[in-house]
Amino acid sequence: MSYPSDLFRAIFTPGAPPALLLATNVSFACLQLTLLAMLFLTGSFHFFFLSIMCVGVWGGINWFVREVEALRKVEEQAEGIRRVQGVLEEEENERRQQDESEDAGRSTGIELSAEVHVERRKSDDEEEDDGFEKVEKEDGYETEGRKSK
Repeated sequence: MSYPSDLFRAIFTPGAPPALLLATNVSFACLQLTLLAMLFLTGSFHFFFLSIMCVGVWGGINWFVREVEALRKVEEQAEGIRRVQGVLEEEENERRQQDESEDAGRSTGIELSAEVHVERRKSDDEEEDDGFEKVEKEDGYETEGRKSK
């Protein structure tokens, strides 16, 4: 395909296609050359300030396009991460369902209350004195350090 047809198609394409960026940069380069030529031919300081504004707008457009492209790449990476997380969550849910079904099949039907479990642990701990102080947590005991004599 020819460049004019690529440029025409790029105008109606979302984003910043390379053909449109090339046309933009060539246009600003031509404008800059024209402003510099007018500055030297006329000596008017107006062309100097117009040239500075041209450089600012040209740089701003190129910076904006780079930022949009970087943001698009980050969004693609984030989408990939979200897909992987979704797959991992599905696998985790399947594993939990399997574990729950296996646990339900192994249940003896006798359920002990939390108080019975605590009493059993206290009686087990009273039997053995290994010289460590125990600190009670919600789900058991945790060794803290040696007892002071």
